[in-house]
Amino acid sequence: MRTLTRPLYTVWWIAGVTALAACAGQTPTPTPDAPELVTAVVTPPTATATLTPTATFTPLPPLTATPTPTPTYDPGEAGPPYEMGNLAFAEADYLEAVDEYTKAVRLRPDFADAYYNRGLAHTFLDNTEEALEDFAQAIELEPFRADALVARARVYRDAGNVQATLRDLEQAITNDPEYVAAYLNRGQIFEEERQDLASALADYDAVVGLAPENPEGFLRRGRIKLALGDAEGALIDLSLAVELFPESREAHFERGRAYSALGQHSQAATDFEQAIQYGLETSEAFRNLGLAYYQIGELESAGGSMIKAVELDPESFAAHYSLAFVYNGIGEYYLAVLSAGDALAIDPASPAALTLRGNAWINLEEFEEALDDFETAFELDPDYTPAILGIAQAYDGLGQFDPAIAALELFMDKATPDDPNYQDATELLDALTPG
Repeated sequence: MRTLTRPLYTVWWIAGVTALAACAGQTPTPTPDAPELVTAVVTPPTATATLTPTATFTPLPPLTATPTPTPTYDPGEAGPPYEMGNLAFAEADYLEAVDEYTKAVRLRPDFADAYYNRGLAHTFLDNTEEALEDFAQAIELEPFRADALVARARVYRDAGNVQATLRDLEQAITNDPEYVAAYLNRGQIFEEERQDLASALADYDAVVGLAPENPEGFLRRGRIKLALGDAEGALIDLSLAVELFPESREAHFERGRAYSALGQHSQAATDFEQAIQYGLETSEAFRNLGLAYYQIGELESAGGSMIKAVELDPESFAAHYSLAFVYNGIGEYYLAVLSAGDALAIDPASPAALTLRGNAWINLEEFEEALDDFETAFELDPDYTPAILGIAQAYDGLGQFDPAIAALELFMDKATPDDPNYQDATELLDALTPG
């Protein structure tokens, strides 16, 4: 394969952004005499066999628990150290809080709230065993309290014990069917650990019903609806989350994803911008923003966002792949080859990245290199239709029409009429077939 030398980073940046600016508002055209590029369309995250980078979500922060501010009964002489413990906890001085709560339980060994609060302090100190012991003591003293069960469930989850986590959360819901935190935490387990989206949706439905003023329920339910393909329902929920918590970076990010799924890319860009403004300065946030900019023709901004995504996470396959996608789309094929190569350095077995680089080689009229990438992609996934079309295009560029026709016939056998590349393949086959 031909070896390309990467320019100095500063030069690469200037060249890339300058090219993006020059192409702003223009529709890139293929290199003369080169076959038409494989069509790239933005699709939901669950779609497969396209060249388009897709928006992904950022996991929500873990749910947190708060100490019981006042005891459920008169603590007697244990009251003063208990209050001192609460003050220390509020100031994030968890060591001091542990000391004060310890004084309280020594003075009153049946003080369940003090055990519970001390368990929370141990949690923040990463004292797993001590936290579990304190929560267990609180539960033994007051078996029907839900907060200690939820707090212990969080510790179990952090320790990787999903079964124990679910057991405690289910017991918490049995003890108190209106305890919102139990549904939120269990929904999170169903969503992120079990990938049981239907059960997660049911729990988030419960949260919305019990606490309609809580943006977390709408945020999480909206994210689940989006994952299930209900982008319109997701947009309604996520808009309510933004209304309830206008400065929520997660709500803006997730709503941006919903707008993207509905093809409303200008609104998506606005939400991704808001998410970043409110502190979500992650590679994925900038990558999704770059995709939205690309779709609305703001190519200079798209390139800048993608480059920022790579800077923030140089090990992100998605960031490098998306940058290559943008470069390829605006006609900077040399840079597209380099960026796709960076993506392949992270995931050498990606048919999509190989095919994307193959497209860039096609436009550089380097048909042998393109054929090598397309054939490797096909070996990795014989059903990946963009690679099959790419093989046909490369053979066509080499003037080898019989294998090009054979590849196109294989494409027709494997593809369906709704394949985004079906029309391109049909037109090429018609052009190569005599009569």
